[in-house]
Amino acid sequence: MQPALLYSQKGFSVEDTYITTDNRSGTETTRVDLNEQYRLNYVTVPLNLVYSQHEDGQGIQVFAGPYFGKLLGGTYSYDDK
Repeated sequence: MQPALLYSQKGFSVEDTYITTDNRSGTETTRVDLNEQYRLNYVTVPLNLVYSQHEDGQGIQVFAGPYFGKLLGGTYSYDDK
């Protein structure tokens, strides 16, 4: 068995532009540039079973097992220009 406790931050960002046009004239009426950022904080507890090729841990190793994760919280930021 090889237990551990890991803290990680995961996230992503979205940058997009929305444009609406007047169907009759074809001119741009509204333009919105969006920038969104998401940041999530996790704690995970992997419970790995480890198989080593040799008793001293040298050689090929195989790890397998479940892990448990908990979302601790996160942040969200939004900016429209």
